[in-house]
Amino acid sequence: MRSLPKTSGHSWLYRRFLIGGRFHARKPRCFPNPRGLQIRDTAECNSALLGCGSHAQCTPWFFFSAVVLLAASLTGCITKAKADAQARAAFVAGEQQAMRNMEQVKARGPSVTVVGPVRNPRVPWTDELTLAKALHAAEYFGDKDPTEILIVRSGKAIRYDPKKLLEGEDMPLEPQDLIQLK
Repeated sequence: MRSLPKTSGHSWLYRRFLIGGRFHARKPRCFPNPRGLQIRDTAECNSALLGCGSHAQCTPWFFFSAVVLLAASLTGCITKAKADAQARAAFVAGEQQAMRNMEQVKARGPSVTVVGPVRNPRVPWTDELTLAKALHAAEYFGDKDPTEILIVRSGKAIRYDPKKLLEGEDMPLEPQDLIQLK
């Protein structure tokens, strides 16, 4: 640790600059009193508080700070018309992507969707597809057997007891059925 010059007789502000590593040849013209700083020369006091030797040394820093703040505030500005155009373009792109996805689904043919812990959520539909075959094709990987199975067909939910499935009762599925495993 470096040794500090003697600070006896100096103000706390002056000592702070010595401790902070900024040594000034002369003491700032503001001195502490019980009610706060008593300012005799504003420019001298402000430059001392900022760590500059004089007001002339502080001016470039203020100018640089102002330029940086101005540049930061101007970058990233966008007009309302540009923002609206970007939003419209994003909406159209999303719409086109959805249409492509729908065409791909139609090209694949009818299917059944399984929601839950399965590896293959989309199972192609056939005339012989049943609930047990769909769950086997979807590759169920849950830690324990499902407690409830819901089959959503044309917007209506049909509850199916998993115990019936284990006893051998099976249910035929239709295209676009949604199977939820809980």
